Amino acid sequence: MRFAGEQPLLSAFITFALLILNGILAYGQAQRKHVSAATMVGYIMGSELAWPAVLMVVYGISRSFREKYSMLAVINYGLAVNAVVNLMIEFAAR
Repeated sequence: MRFAGEQPLLSAFITFALLILNGILAYGQAQRKHVSAATMVGYIMGSELAWPAVLMVVYGISRSFREKYSMLAVINYGLAVNAVVNLMIEFAAR
């Protein structure tokens, strides 16, 4: 199992930036819907975990996927997909 790719510091920075972006987008969606703080935390946690969890299942099952990508890259791909989905929801609501 590979955790870091060729540039682990850059990958870690991208992960942090995507976590912040997804959190901000989920917070904005929750604020617009006027939901409670507990529901807002649920939106944010769901936003942070949904796609990375799906891709981690694929990572665990597929040997060729594990050989091609590092674990951190898979997490970043999942967070990036989640950010795109959140941005689509954000723009559709306007």
